[in-house]
Amino acid sequence: MADADKPVRAGGREVTPVLFDPDSGAAPVPSPCVNVCELDAARLGCIGCLRLLGEITGWGRMTDDEKRAVWRQVLVRRSYAPQQGKAP
Repeated sequence: MADADKPVRAGGREVTPVLFDPDSGAAPVPSPCVNVCELDAARLGCIGCLRLLGEITGWGRMTDDEKRAVWRQVLVRRSYAPQQGKAP
């Protein structure tokens, strides 16, 4: 199992992150949501999917290219996410 698809702790639960390569050109672009909808301490984003509030609320109106841009940011955040044992 690759690091990207290993279960991580989020919201007190173990979840498996959604996998997607934003540079694949695949459509439709899936949501990064893992059904752990809980805001971080600063209330800026979700600790489950690691999207910011604006990214979450705007998701349904975004083009596939905009969603791919969000995915790129999510993947960067995952690489630094505390629940994966790395520095924020």
